[in-house]
Amino acid sequence: MPQNEETPFRPTCPYGSSKYAGMQAGMFYRSEYGLHVSHAILFPHESIYRPSSFLSKKLLEAVVESKKRPSHKIRIGDLSATSDWGYAPEYTLAMQKILSLPDGQELVVATGIEHSVADFAQSVFETLGLDWTTHIESQTNLLTKPKRRYLGDPSKLAQCTGHRCGTTLPELGRRLLLDLGVGR
Repeated sequence: MPQNEETPFRPTCPYGSSKYAGMQAGMFYRSEYGLHVSHAILFPHESIYRPSSFLSKKLLEAVVESKKRPSHKIRIGDLSATSDWGYAPEYTLAMQKILSLPDGQELVVATGIEHSVADFAQSVFETLGLDWTTHIESQTNLLTKPKRRYLGDPSKLAQCTGHRCGTTLPELGRRLLLDLGVGR
């Protein structure tokens, strides 16, 4: 911890395995045929366009509904689980900068800051003046993947491009609600 470009890949699902296979193919073509291939190793990057199955979207939908109906409650998994959540538009800019580098390479795109699910919930609900603890119940049996820590080391990205993804909680929660057209 944190994970960087040298951290061994250990995919645990078909999605991760396919991403890793694509990365290996890209490195092969870069090495064997001189193609300009780069890989952005993206840590969770949130936007209002996430599907409802993602935590960030669940929280956004819950706070909007809770503002309308004060008795509204949702169940989510482990409130102590952590991740390195960032703001998708900053990650898009990072990918553009990676593509403009003279040589292809692998770069971690992350904030380098870890927060809990509870922190994320608090940031979203406080933006609308609500107490998240009255609207969210933890139900750890909802978890569908193993509990892991997701914390990226973006130092190589900063060194190579000068770019830093700086929007973290609680600002991330506020930004997402503003993007949704809700909030102060």
